[in-house]
Amino acid sequence: MHPPSPEAHALPLQAQALFPAGLARQGDAPAGGDHAMPGQAQARAQRPRHLPRRAGVAGPGGDLPIGRDAAGRNAPDDCANAGVAPKCSNAGVALASPNAGVAPIGSHTGVPAAGGNAGIQAPGVIACLQPGDVGGASTAAAAALRLAPRSPAPARGSPLPMASSHNGIMPKPASPTADLPRPAMRRERDSMGEIEVPAERMWGAQTQRSLHHFSIGGDRMPREIYHAYGVIKQAAARVNQRAGRLDAARAEAVARAAAEAVEGQLDGEFPLFVWQTGSGTQTNMNVNEVLAHRAAQLAPAAGTIHPNDHVNLAQSSNDTFPTATHIAAVLQLQRRLLPALEALAAAIEAKSAAWMDVVKIGRTHLQDAVPLTVGQEWSGYAAQLRANIAHIRAALPALRELAAGGTAVGTGLNSPPEFAAQIAAEIAALTGEPFVTAPNKFAALAGADAMAAASGAVRGAAAALAKIANDIRFLGSGPRCGLGELILPANEPGSSIMPGKVNPTQCEAMLMVCAQVIGEDAIIAGAAAQGNFELNTMRPLIAFNFLHATGILADAARNFRVFCIEGIELNRERIGELVQRSLMLVTALTPAIGYDKAAKIAHDALERNQTLREAAVASGWISGEDFDRIVVPKDLTHPR
Repeated sequence: MHPPSPEAHALPLQAQALFPAGLARQGDAPAGGDHAMPGQAQARAQRPRHLPRRAGVAGPGGDLPIGRDAAGRNAPDDCANAGVAPKCSNAGVALASPNAGVAPIGSHTGVPAAGGNAGIQAPGVIACLQPGDVGGASTAAAAALRLAPRSPAPARGSPLPMASSHNGIMPKPASPTADLPRPAMRRERDSMGEIEVPAERMWGAQTQRSLHHFSIGGDRMPREIYHAYGVIKQAAARVNQRAGRLDAARAEAVARAAAEAVEGQLDGEFPLFVWQTGSGTQTNMNVNEVLAHRAAQLAPAAGTIHPNDHVNLAQSSNDTFPTATHIAAVLQLQRRLLPALEALAAAIEAKSAAWMDVVKIGRTHLQDAVPLTVGQEWSGYAAQLRANIAHIRAALPALRELAAGGTAVGTGLNSPPEFAAQIAAEIAALTGEPFVTAPNKFAALAGADAMAAASGAVRGAAAALAKIANDIRFLGSGPRCGLGELILPANEPGSSIMPGKVNPTQCEAMLMVCAQVIGEDAIIAGAAAQGNFELNTMRPLIAFNFLHATGILADAARNFRVFCIEGIELNRERIGELVQRSLMLVTALTPAIGYDKAAKIAHDALERNQTLREAAVASGWISGEDFDRIVVPKDLTHPR
C-alpha cells in the first residue's frame, strides 16, 4: 500500500465522495464515444451490464438497469419511474422518494433531501447512476455519498434554489454540487484487478469493492469492532516478529498503525456497512488495507507493506472476526454496561435503606394486597439487578476464549502451532483482560454460543429494568389522580399542549431500550444457530446487535440513575392514606376469626363504603380494641 498523492489533500472530502472513479456530473461534456472517460473501456467490458433493481422501483424500460435506455445508452436523468421519484440533479446524488418522509430541496421546510442526517440514507432513496463508472465505482460513489457531509442549508429567510416541476409531483432541485471539482483518484489492485479509490483515503481495492456491492441501509460496522481489530493486528505483528516471520521494521510499523486504530484515530477510514459477507471478510480486509497504508506512511523505509502478506499474516477473517467480536463484547461489558448497572444498583440500594421503615400498601395482580415497606419493595429491585449483574459476569469466561489461530476452518493452516496461545496472551496483555485461546477452534469458528449466552444474560438485565421502570412510572402516576406514591424528578416539560404536565420520561426511555435489547437478543439467538458446517456466517449481525444492545442499555442505565432514581422522593402523606384505606389489612384478622368471616368483613366494608375497622366492629365478631391490637400495618411487614 502507498500513501495518497499530496494533491489529494487539496480537494474537499465532499468532492471525493460525490464523484469517485469517473462518475459523470450532470452537464459535463463527454470525453469520448458513449460518454466514456479515458481508460474506462476495459473496466466497462468487465463489469455487469445490469445493475440490481431497488425493491419496488422500476428502471426505464422495465428490467433494464437504472440509468440506461433500451439501447444501453445513458438514459435521461429521470433515473427512476416517472411519477415515483424526483429527477436526479447530479449523477450519484440520491434523493428521497415522495413516501420517504424527507422533504426535497426547495420545499418550505428548508431540509435537504439527502436522507436527513449526514451519512444516513433515507428510506426510498434511489441512486441515479450515469455511465463512466470504472470497475463498478459508480455505485461506490452513491455509497460514498452517504459518508459525505451534507451541504449547508441556505441562510434563514433566503429562498431555496428551485427548478421546474417533475411530472407535476415534486420539484426538481437545483444541483448543490455542480461546481465541485473532480476528486483526485488513485488506482489500487487486488486479486480481481484494478479499481479506482479516492486518493485521500487509506483504504484499498477490497474496501472500495465492498462499498460498491454492500451499500445496504445506513448501518455501519461498529467502531468497537475496528478498535478490537487494532488490538488483534498489533498482537499478531508482535507475535510474528518474535517468531521471525515478520521483519522488525514492518512489524513495528504495523503495530504503530494498529495502535492508532485502537485509539480511534483511524475511525474515518472504516466506512463499511454491517450487511456484508457473513464472515466479516470485508471488514477484516478494510482493516488490513488501512493499516498497511498507514504503516507505509509511518515507516517509508520499511518497504512495501502488503495487507494480506504482512498485516494479515497467520490470520483469516474466519478466526479474526469472532476474535474481534469477543474482545469488543468483553470490553463493552466490563467498561460500559457492568459499571452502569453496578452504579444503578447501588443507587437503588441507597433508596431502599433510607425508606426501609416507610409502610406502604402492597399490590398483586394490580389489586390491593397486604402491606410492606417501601424499602422492602426497592430491595427487590436491587436484588434483581445484582442477580443479573452476576449472570453477565458469569458469561465473561466463555467470551474470553478467542478463535485466533484457527485460521480458515479451525485447523490453524498457515499459522505456527504456538501462534494461537501466543496471540491470546498478547491480546490479554494489551487489554488487561485474561483472554485465552479457545480450546477447540472448530467450535469457536462454527458456533457463536458464547455470544448467545452473554446476550441472554443482558436480556435478563433488560427484563429486570423494564419491570423496575414500569413500577416506578405507575407508582409516580398523578400527581392528583394516580397512585402518586412517588414524586419523580421534573426534568422537562411533558406536553406541547397541556401546560405544567410532567411525564415519567426516563422510565419510558428505559422501557423502549429494554424492548430493543430483548428483540436484539432474539436476533442474536437466531443468528447463532446459523453455524453451517465449519463457519457461522452471521457474525456481523451478531456483533452489531450485541454491541448496540449493550451500548444503549449502559447509557439508559446511567441516565435512569442520574435523572430519575437519585432524584425520586416519597409522597408520605399519600402512602399513609392508601394504607389506611386498604381492605386487605383484614388478612391479619384471619387467625383470630377465620377466613370466611374476615372475607365477609372486607366485602361489607367495600359495599357500604366503610372503613375496615367500622365493618369489623359492626359484624360483632371482633371488638374495636382487639381490632386495634391485631391490625397494625407495620407489624404486617414481617413474619409473625
